Amino acid sequence: MKFLYRKNSFYMLCCLLYMFSFTEVLAQTSTAYGAQTYATGSNNSLFGDIISTNGGNNNVAMGYRIRSTNSNQNTINTNTSIGSESGFVGSRNVFFGTDTGNWLSQGSKNVFIGNCSSCNTLGYSDNNVFIGDRTGSGTAGNTAGNVFIGYAVGNYIGGASPYNNILMIDNNHLTTSLIYGDFAADKLGINTKNLPNNLNGEDLSTYSLYVKGGLITEQLRAQPGWADYVFEDDYKLMSLKDVEQFIEKNGHLPNVPSAETVQKTGIELGDIKRVQQEKIEELTLYIIDLNEQLQAIKAEIAAKKAAKKTSNKH
Repeated sequence: MKFLYRKNSFYMLCCLLYMFSFTEVLAQTSTAYGAQTYATGSNNSLFGDIISTNGGNNNVAMGYRIRSTNSNQNTINTNTSIGSESGFVGSRNVFFGTDTGNWLSQGSKNVFIGNCSSCNTLGYSDNNVFIGDRTGSGTAGNTAGNVFIGYAVGNYIGGASPYNNILMIDNNHLTTSLIYGDFAADKLGINTKNLPNNLNGEDLSTYSLYVKGGLITEQLRAQPGWADYVFEDDYKLMSLKDVEQFIEKNGHLPNVPSAETVQKTGIELGDIKRVQQEKIEELTLYIIDLNEQLQAIKAEIAAKKAAKKTSNKH
C-alpha cells in the first residue's frame, strides 16, 4: 500500500509540474480568463467574457465583449481596452470606459477616456485624445488629430465632413466651445471658432489668438517696432503747411489710418502705438523748431530795444 501511495503521489507531482510548466509557457505568450475569451498572438492579457485578439500582439483587455469590428483582426497590436463593449482595433490605442470606440473599424494612437467616448462613430480615428463622457461620439466619418476635453464635447459634430486637427474644451456640446483651436493653422479661439486669415483684405495669417467679447488683464506687453527713426538726420519731416493741407484733403493725420479703415479692418495695437509715438516725436520736433524761431524773434526784439536806447542817449 505504501508503495502504491508513493507511486500515485509521484504521478500527481509529475502532473502538477507538467501543468505549471504549461502555464508558464502561456504566461510568456498570452493569458486569457473568461467565457469565449481567446488570447491568440503574443503577449496578450485578456480578462472577461467574449474577448478575442485573433492573432494580435501586446494587448490588454478587461471587460465584457471587447471585440474588433474589423474582420482583419490581426492588425490589433499594443492596445489597452478596459470597459464593457469598448473598442479593440488598430494599434497603440487606449480605450477606457463602457462603449469607448465601440464602432470603430480602424485607428491608431488614440486615447479615449470616458463612457461612450468616441462611441457610435463610423469609420476610423487616428491620433485623437478624447477625455470625458460621450466626447467625440456619433461622428459619421473619419477623424484625426483632435483633442476633445469635457462632457460630450465634439458629440455629433462630424457628419460627412468630420473635424480634423481641432482642439475643443468645454462642459457641453450645445454652444460654441469655450476653447477652440486649429492645430493645423496654429490658431486658438476663446468663445469663438471663427479664426480667419483675412479680414476685409487685412492679412491675419500670423495671428494666433482670437477672442469674442472683452478682454481684461492686469498687464499687456507688446514688442512693436518703435519710432525713434523720426530723430534720424535723413527723416523727412513734413512742414506744418503740408500737414495742414493733408488734413484738409484726407480728414486724418499722415500715416494714421482713417476712421473708415479702422471700422472695416480694426487696428493692430502694437503698430498703432508706434504710429502714435511717431506723431509725438514729430510734435516734439515741431515744438523745438518753433521754440528756436521764438528765441530768434526774442533776440531780435531785444537787439532792437538795445539799439533804440543807445540812439536816444545821443
